[in-house]
Amino acid sequence: VLLQLISGTSGYAVNIEKLVMPGEVIEGHAKFEADCDACHKSFSRERQNTLCIDCHTEIAADQKNATGFHGIDSQARTAQCADCHAEHLGRGASIVILDTATFNHKLSDFLLLGKHKDSACKDCHMDDVAWRDAPQQCNACHKDDDQHRGALGEDCATCHTPVDWAQWEFDHLANNGFALT
Repeated sequence: VLLQLISGTSGYAVNIEKLVMPGEVIEGHAKFEADCDACHKSFSRERQNTLCIDCHTEIAADQKNATGFHGIDSQARTAQCADCHAEHLGRGASIVILDTATFNHKLSDFLLLGKHKDSACKDCHMDDVAWRDAPQQCNACHKDDDQHRGALGEDCATCHTPVDWAQWEFDHLANNGFALT
């Protein structure tokens, strides 16, 4: 009877891997659950990593360009994806392991300088938005605080630093060809 189940001769289509699957995958990967080969290659854990990167192209780009957490952190760049991101934990599970109390922001593309050091994570990282997609341009968060009302553009760093917005420096001659004397 077991042989009939495995071979499918009893009228039921049986995927042997489904019989040994340790649990449902997360919601974001549910569409692949019926096709184990989409994420797994038998006896090749290294190939499994390649399959992850084939789908998660933004992570592949970070690793190639040494940007973002997965490209800046040497361990994240060289680790097997499954070392940090366990699957088969159920539809509602989060497989992003991030301790916000100890995360080193130097391993990201956005250094916490000035008042940003005192900000709470939720000030920049919104619910249901990937952490990597938090805004990085000043105007994205400070548009309502813009004393210039957009008249000087959105590149605040031309004059200001994140350490102290009250201190500013504008080279009138270099920026518009007219020296104030």
